[in-house]
Amino acid sequence: MAEENPYQRETDLNTRTDWLADQKPVDVDIDGMVDYGKNMVTIQENLQNHGGQLSLLAELPNSAWEGAVLPEAGYIKGQMAGNYGELQRYITYLGTALTNTGMAAQTIADAYSSTDGWSAASLDAVRFAFGDANAARPPGLPPFVTGKTYWDQYFESLSAADQGGGGEQQKFTDTGQPTVNPDGSVTHTSLAEDGSVRTLTTQTLPGGGTLTTIVTKDPSGKVTSTSSSRTTTVVRDDSTITTTTNYDANGKTTGGSRQTTTYGEDGSNSRTDEQLDAEGETTSRSVDQQNADGTRHVTESDGEGNVTQELHVGQNTDGVDPSEVCDSPTRNALDEIKRHDYGI
Repeated sequence: MAEENPYQRETDLNTRTDWLADQKPVDVDIDGMVDYGKNMVTIQENLQNHGGQLSLLAELPNSAWEGAVLPEAGYIKGQMAGNYGELQRYITYLGTALTNTGMAAQTIADAYSSTDGWSAASLDAVRFAFGDANAARPPGLPPFVTGKTYWDQYFESLSAADQGGGGEQQKFTDTGQPTVNPDGSVTHTSLAEDGSVRTLTTQTLPGGGTLTTIVTKDPSGKVTSTSSSRTTTVVRDDSTITTTTNYDANGKTTGGSRQTTTYGEDGSNSRTDEQLDAEGETTSRSVDQQNADGTRHVTESDGEGNVTQELHVGQNTDGVDPSEVCDSPTRNALDEIKRHDYGI
């Protein structure tokens, strides 16, 4: 006779599926994909806003078994702290997955908004929307959708952190254990070989944009540097404008950058990169104009508009036939190596 489940009521509650009945089905069309994307972001924001309530799972065990306690109590305290850390990492990645899924749905909708919908859909478009670097870019995708993924942005932030500040730079390695803070921001921690710690905290701002704060501490725990940057992106007509403003530890503006990318109907595009000073004035500008016929014109200038460097690139050619390359000692040596049997 099978043993009766003493927790049958709990099992029934945890495995029930009736909650699925009140979910509004998603229409399999472009509008449905847009709604689906918005719903994913709504769920992520809800998860983020309530994440702080879980902090008691870490606070209560610490306060309950503080000071001199039995070894068993100390062990339980450590286990609960570890479990809480794993739960926080799970919630962090769940929130990221929800956001990325919503963005992928919006990308698919953008790709086919100018077509007759799903009759033009392809698996490659779905793969591209989910960040597959080997998938072809959908032909109907608006040019201002760059294809930059979540991890692209994250590693760019890490790279910017490594390049910031002066003096000798250390190599920091990400611990791979992000945490969700009570305010909904996400903190990534990196360690250096000498024990220094760097935290990179990213917070989504109301109304759009992100705020990234970087704090570096020496092995003793003393803060050695603090900086932050706010990044916003707006789309105006056929242009995408991304502005980054940098701040010091006191919140004073130290400079920034602005990148404007404009797309032409003929397939041409122009990217303007500007470095800004603390007052928001342009200190240098680089304009990269890529024309539809394959030609390219790059101009660099200072803050006063004086051209400091200029580059013109013509149309691509088939290149030079290797057989027409003049003999050289290097080429002859390579040929000799290929012909000779060294018995290896």
